[in-house]
Amino acid sequence: MDNKILFISGLQIYPVESGGQKRSSSICESLTQCGFEVTIFSLTGRRDAYLKLKGDTKFCANLNLTEFVYMNPVWGLICFLCYRLHIPFIWQSFVLKFLIPKKLRNLIDSHQTIILDFPYLYPIAQKSDHTKKFILNTHNAEFNLWDSGVFKKLVQIVESKAIDSCDTSIYCTEGDREALSKLCGRKLPGPIIPNGLNISELAKYDRTSLREEFRKKLDFREIDDVYIFSGSYFGPNIETLEFIKSFVTENFHVLKANNIKIVVLGSVSKASSQDEVLTITSRVDDVYPYLCAADKALNLVTSGSGANVKNYEYIYFELPIITTSVGARGLDLHSGNAIIIERDQLLDTMLNHSLNFSELSKNAYKQNIEMIDIKISIKKNLNIFKQGPSGSSQEIS
Repeated sequence: MDNKILFISGLQIYPVESGGQKRSSSICESLTQCGFEVTIFSLTGRRDAYLKLKGDTKFCANLNLTEFVYMNPVWGLICFLCYRLHIPFIWQSFVLKFLIPKKLRNLIDSHQTIILDFPYLYPIAQKSDHTKKFILNTHNAEFNLWDSGVFKKLVQIVESKAIDSCDTSIYCTEGDREALSKLCGRKLPGPIIPNGLNISELAKYDRTSLREEFRKKLDFREIDDVYIFSGSYFGPNIETLEFIKSFVTENFHVLKANNIKIVVLGSVSKASSQDEVLTITSRVDDVYPYLCAADKALNLVTSGSGANVKNYEYIYFELPIITTSVGARGLDLHSGNAIIIERDQLLDTMLNHSLNFSELSKNAYKQNIEMIDIKISIKKNLNIFKQGPSGSSQEIS
């Protein structure tokens, strides 16, 4: 077996800063643990690196996992503008029809199994040797992230072409596969590989000592009831942050009187702040020590597709979850292992001392452990990563 895999991403993956990057990195790291040598080629880098006029960069995540980042400044500018203007990355599909960087072409030539991270990269598969196996790694049914209109229609076209261009696809949730099957007009095969975590990396965290250290760092007392919401700078998370701010403003005195603290963690906010109830950290180097410091977790998003990585992290760190039904998607979360609410029920839920939060977190862990550990899903589906194309029809007869 050729144990080399090329993983092509539209965005730099390391260091990991978002749920999407966490999915990509966890898949790559798990593949190396299963004996593969993985090379990542990322088409764009991070803003700070462009501002410092850095050239192409290389990062070694482990002995068998290396990321090359292509630092074309024009591509970086287009990427930045798409983020700012909230435009899908269709530009990558257009550019790749005419130009594939030489370094990437060389890597494609030397690999038989190639994973495309996101559908926008499908022209790479269309232009390549048909003896190679192309696998599409989906993060969502992307078109569901866009309101009806021209962007939604364009993304639907891209996703349909990406599925047709690749030999097989992997999905976050059954819901995503069903949505994409409906889009393509046929039942699509390919495994469900959830947004699990690299459990072997998380075992190093000493939860007891980190809880003490980070509660002290955040100026929390042991009697404080600490709720945490984590998120990257992404539409549903940004909207949830605004809801949390309004919720705290409206209920500040009640929350304070009941020793309730809320932490908003991650790059969802560009600025940090702290008052007697609400702490906003902005981007941090490592989210996990903050999860160790919390008592309960929030996922109050009301839109989105795929499955939220934050839920997998909450469950692994045994945090009871209070979530909307949208936030619960992709995992086995129900009334026996999580509290599913509408947003207007949040305060009453926080003040309900009869709820057995400890039992909820234990049940959630027990019922979702196979989905939390991504290596389990990778091992179950190793055959799709092995050399040799399977044909690109992607249809079950």
